[in-house]
Amino acid sequence: MADVVTVGTNLMAGTYWLDWQTGGSGASGPWAPPISMLGVTTTGNAIQFDGASWTALVDVGTQGLPFVIEGVVVPVELQSFDIE
Repeated sequence: MADVVTVGTNLMAGTYWLDWQTGGSGASGPWAPPISMLGVTTTGNAIQFDGASWTALVDVGTQGLPFVIEGVVVPVELQSFDIE
C-alpha cells in the first residue's frame, strides 16, 4: 500500500515530522509495516495514535516508518561574499 500526496510548499533546512492518516476497515488493513533491518532493533522514532493518546511505535526498540520525499532543490543566488 502507498499513500501519495502532493504538497505545494518550500521547506527550509530543519527538522520536520511527517503526519499522515490512512483509513480503512477489516483484517486486511490498511497497515504501515515498520522499517526492518536484520540485527537492528531501533529503526526510528515513529509514534501512533491509538484512539486515545500518542504512543511510541515499539517492537523490541522504537520503530521507524518508511517514507519517500521527492522534490526539487531550488538554487539560491549568491548576493555577496567577503574574502579574508
